Amino acid sequence: MKINELRQLVRTRLLPLMDEGVNEIYYRIADEGAFYPHIVFSFDKITAQSDDIARRNIDLRVDLWNKGTSAVLINDLADGVESLLDCQNLPQTNILPTIYFADRRELDDEDKSIQHIQLDFQIQNYERSND
Repeated sequence: MKINELRQLVRTRLLPLMDEGVNEIYYRIADEGAFYPHIVFSFDKITAQSDDIARRNIDLRVDLWNKGTSAVLINDLADGVESLLDCQNLPQTNILPTIYFADRRELDDEDKSIQHIQLDFQIQNYERSND
């Protein structure tokens, strides 16, 4: 499983959002004191197909965080994430991932000034054989 290559690919796909106001993109855990808005993404589950040993299904979760009273920016960013990742076939040297949007939800935070949108995607990934 070439997870580091996939991780770098997802980060690269999300980079255009830095021009839209995102301060940083993190893998799994944001830095303490991270500036808003920021993105945290992770691979929640990786499963093998019993009938296709070459393919792995990978659940990708993308969390968007912002602080403020207006939901305009965070919704624009969520739309941007969806546009950058949904239905993308992104063959690389060693991996052959295709990404599909699964769902999107707004989550409440204890701090009412924090806005949180979570998007889930499924990645169908094949690895090139080194033979």
